[in-house]
Order: sequence, then structure tokens, then C-alpha cells
Amino acid sequence: LHQHNAYFFHSPSMYSSSLAVPLVLSWPGVLPEGEATDHPASLVDVAPTVLSLLGLPVPSFFQGHALLEGGRVPREAARRLAFSETSGRIFGARTPEWRLVYNPEKLHPEAPGGPYPIGELELYDLRIDPSEQRDVATERRDVAERLTADVLAWRARHAGASGPASQQVDAATREELRSLGYIVP
Repeated sequence: LHQHNAYFFHSPSMYSSSLAVPLVLSWPGVLPEGEATDHPASLVDVAPTVLSLLGLPVPSFFQGHALLEGGRVPREAARRLAFSETSGRIFGARTPEWRLVYNPEKLHPEAPGGPYPIGELELYDLRIDPSEQRDVATERRDVAERLTADVLAWRARHAGASGPASQQVDAATREELRSLGYIVP
């Protein structure tokens, strides 16, 4: 944290410093020790990966992909694109080479310490700029446009998808979630 925009919290950041979550799997005698990868992945990939390791079928309605092949990290990523969003209004896409941030409403979400600056369209070449400090969206319009189209297609596929049932949240919990940045005023 604190690598992008001098931000120490995790929401509403759309950058690797907040979105990259380590996934560590250990199963002595089954999984090899010491393998690591930075392939794009999503939280929806965790359940299919675990089910696959256990030899259980992955339900067809799961959105994710098993990240391992035969208990090993495959040479090619199981997922070519991973998507992210914050507040359902700012979106991201990550490939092994690129991170796109798409902020169509030009929002600067409120965060502890003041508004969090996010450009309308940002693109980072992760091969030469893994800390995502140099926006190359204007230099690489081709990549920015392709990834923006991917984000829009992903949004269209998931529009109207039913989420978990609504629950009432008490005022204290609501305030705690707001203080952590999960609820934007």
C-alpha cells in the first residue's frame, strides 16, 4: 500500500498495489513446493481451482477457471484477462502485460484523506512499469481501446446478474464499512 497516489487504504484503488492478493496453496505430497506465478487471476478462480485439485467437478455456472493443471502452474495463464471494479462505476482489466483503468464518469472517489484521483482512462505496461507509475494510454491507444472494449463486453455480460440477497445492515456496521472505504457516500 501507499505505492500509488500515496494511498494507504485499499478501496477505491484500481491498481495492483491494492488489487493483488496473494493466493498460497499448500498440499504436501500433491503440490510442488516453491512454484510461483504472476498470471492474472480472479477470486472467482479460487473455488474451481480447489475443486479441480480435489478431483471434483466444477459446476458449469461457475465463472472462474482452475488455475493449475495437474497440480502445477501452467506455462500459459488459465485466464488471459482479469476484471475489477469499484462501486460498480470504475473498472479495470489486467492481462499479463497490461493494466487498464477505465473511469467513464471521471470520478474521484472520497477516501480517507480526501478525494482519490483516478484518470478517465489509464494504461500501464506491466513489463516495464510493474508499479504502474507511467500512464501510456495516449501512446498505446490500440491497447487501451481493445481493453476498454473487453471491459464493456464484460459489463454487458454481467449486467443484471443477480447477486446475493439484500440484507439490512445496522448503523454501526454501515459506519465501519464506510470508514474502511467499502461504502462510498
